[in-house]
Formats: sequence, structure tokens, C-alpha cells
Amino acid sequence: MDAEPQNLALRVQRGYAYIELGAYEKALMDFDIAVNLDPAAVAPYVGRGKAHFHTKEWNAALADFDQALALDPELADAHAWRGHILSELGDFDAGIEALRDATDLDETDLTKQMWLAQALLDSGNFSAAKAAFSTVLSLGPPSAEAYVGRAMAEAALGDIEAAQVNLSHAMSTAPFDPASLHGRAWFYVAHQQQNLYEAGQLALQAVDGAPSDLDKARYLHTLARIYSQQGYQEQAITALEEAVALATIEDKVIYEDILAYLEELRPGPE
Repeated sequence: MDAEPQNLALRVQRGYAYIELGAYEKALMDFDIAVNLDPAAVAPYVGRGKAHFHTKEWNAALADFDQALALDPELADAHAWRGHILSELGDFDAGIEALRDATDLDETDLTKQMWLAQALLDSGNFSAAKAAFSTVLSLGPPSAEAYVGRAMAEAALGDIEAAQVNLSHAMSTAPFDPASLHGRAWFYVAHQQQNLYEAGQLALQAVDGAPSDLDKARYLHTLARIYSQQGYQEQAITALEEAVALATIEDKVIYEDILAYLEELRPGPE
């Protein structure tokens, strides 16, 4: 690289390598240089947007993906990342529309289909979410995350037996995957409170193995519900406070249900 500092392709390549290593600030430096080398090139904006996502600078990430789409309106990756961020921010209408654009352009990409399914689930469109998770499972190898998502949709639709079947599939597919562990913990706290001790053990394992801050925040939310039902209010509050910190993006807690639950459990003024 030092021998070819003006090589756009190498800058982009190294930027992505830094993302894989978790060196996001270094990735941003390479993508910044790449953008300056050729402001009309699409790849540096997409890469920089992904790096900004990981540094929790989501407004900057959205700006990069918007610029990429201005240059190439049919760039599926930019639509997908934009939709994923908007959905995580709670703007489900715009997020799901962008994710549908992405999956229309790239029907077989499992990540795009998974993001769409999760956004539909989070938005409360459980029937569509169930169908979307089924699409993920039909396109690729068995996915613990997709089985758990479909189980949550089925439970919300009132089909508890089908939810249990899908959670069993998740555990059979990847018994130590954090998604499988969390799915079982979530089901126990929601539908089988007699298994709260086991639920707590599963949730703790899921938290320890969470692949991202946002996953960890979701898992901590479930752990807090378990603690609260067991009567351990201080532990529940501590778990929620950690979840709130992890889910804070640019001074906003993006998972409002976690913040609301924390405010519910915190003791009021005497």
C-alpha cells in the first residue's frame, strides 16, 4: 500500500480487511482516502458506511449509503444496509421498504433476507415475518437464527406448539449458538415460567457469546425479565442498564422497550 498510496482498489480492499479485523477507525481512514481519490466510485461509500455502522455513527452511515444509491440506484447492498439501520432505529416503514428493494435486487442473499425477516418481526407484522424466516430457511442451510425468529413469530400468532418445534430445530442445528440459547431462554420466560432457573443459565450463556453489542442488548433484556420474575430486581436493573448502554446510538437508545422496562423497574422517589 505504501508503494501505491493512490491505488483506489487497494484502499477499498484494505478498508474491508480492517473491518473484518474490527479496526474500524483504520478502515475509515482508507475509505476516506478512497472517496477523495474518486468521488464517483461507489465502493468506498459502501465500505465507509459499513465502518460507520460499526463505530455507531449511523447518521454518517446513512449518508454514505444514500450517496452510493445516488450513484447506483440498484445497488442491493446499499439498500440493505440503509434498510437495516432504519429498521433498527424504529423507522420500520422506510426500513422494510428499503430491505424489500434489496431482496428484490438480490433474492438469494441470506443476510438481506434475514434482515427483512427480523425487521418484519420487530415491527409486529408476525405473519409476514414468519413467511420471511421461512424464505431464509428455504434458501440456505439450516439457520438457528431463522428458526428462532420463526418461533417468535409463531408464538406471537398463538401457535405455541409450532414455536416449540422451531426452537427444537434451532437447538438441533446449533445447540451452542447464542441465538439458540437465547431463543430457548426467551420461550421459557414467556411461556414456561417453571423453567426460569434453566432460562437464566441459557440467557447468561447467550449474553457471553453475543456476536454484537445489539445482540447482547437484546439478550440482556431477556435476562432482566428472568431476574425480575425470580424476584431479583437489582440484578434485573443492572442487566437493563448494561443493555441500554450497548443499545445507545448517537445519544439515543434505539430499543425503546428496554428503556421502558428499566424505567418500570427502577424504584421511584420515596
